[in-house]
Formats: sequence, C-alpha cells, structure tokens
Amino acid sequence: MAFNKEGIDYYSHFIGMTNDEKLSDLRMEYGSVAIDVWLTLLDLIYGGKGYYIDYGDEKTKNRVVWKILGIIRGKYPPTPETVMAIIEGLVACELFSGDLFKSGILSVSYTHLRAHETAANL
Repeated sequence: MAFNKEGIDYYSHFIGMTNDEKLSDLRMEYGSVAIDVWLTLLDLIYGGKGYYIDYGDEKTKNRVVWKILGIIRGKYPPTPETVMAIIEGLVACELFSGDLFKSGILSVSYTHLRAHETAANL
C-alpha cells in the first residue's frame, strides 16, 4: 500500500532566524507580529503542499490572511490589511520568492534557502 502525504512534519529552524537582518525593517514597522506572520506562513507552506501555497486571486489571498489571523489571534490582533502588507514586505525583502509571488504563489526564496543550506554545511 502506497502512502501519499502532502506537506512535511518538520523543517529546520536556525538559531537567529527571527533576528534575520532582512526582517529588520518589518520588525521596526510592525513589531513582533511580522515574525508571527512569517513563521505562520512557513508552517502553512511546509505543512500544506510542502513547498508553496496559492496566493493568487483575492479570494485565495483572503483565505490565507484569515487563516493566519486565526492562528496568531490574541488581545491585540493585526488587521487583515496589516497581514497583507507584512506578506508583501516578506516578498520585498526576499524571504519569499518575488517571481513566484507575481504568479500567485508564496514559496520560500531560493536565495534565502540556499543561504541557510550553506550555513548548515559549514
């Protein structure tokens, strides 16, 4: 019997990941919620199809944003507009692929992935 499974159960989390210099502008503007959104997106990406999530049309974007808001809820939750702005900022600082984003897909940036692979092999 074949076992087909989408997503993965584990992904590497490097020490200092949340202090990545690429996040500094987003942290300054949005505070720790920028990191919450980033880590939640990584969980959604790796736990879903394993390497990307759809983020194309407005309905799909809203579904992703509301899923994020449901996960990072609390006493002072961000607005949907803030979450969308953070996602765009994560793409702009190359933590997610800009080319794939233009095609309606959120996926980890190849350059960011390669940097962490290189660091792990030192």
